[in-house]
Amino acid sequence: MIFVRSVVTTKSTVASKPLITPWSIAIGLIYKLEIMFPPGPSGLVGVAIHNASHRIYPADSDQWFIGDNVTISFEDEQPFDEETKQVEIHTYNLDDYYSHEIQIRLGIITDTELIKSRYGYANIDALITQLQALNALLIMQNTASGKYSTKAATKL
Repeated sequence: MIFVRSVVTTKSTVASKPLITPWSIAIGLIYKLEIMFPPGPSGLVGVAIHNASHRIYPADSDQWFIGDNVTISFEDEQPFDEETKQVEIHTYNLDDYYSHEIQIRLGIITDTELIKSRYGYANIDALITQLQALNALLIMQNTASGKYSTKAATKL
């Protein structure tokens, strides 16, 4: 499945108070991410994707994807098993004159048998248990550093 979402961010939206756009997606394995920046933003628009407990893309919590007339595209193997079936797109726009639109595309495999055969995960349940433990560790680290509250965190 390919999910597509376009987001328009108004001018003068700062990174410290980004526009947060909820996006409903399927539970599965994120295998591809594309972010299309059309001509115009000149590096003034930033994009990050979060789940309920932490930032997914980019993994660096203080960085953003930026661009101008470019599509950022890469393959990944990011399991997504959020109870909310939702991610949040965080965007900012430092342009003083214009709003800018970006498009985000996520490729997600939802069939567990296909995930097993394509990626060699023989035991999905064991993988999910490992991911839950990693998610709990990330929540503890982010909560301890003051980046997120435990109220915003949910189980993987």
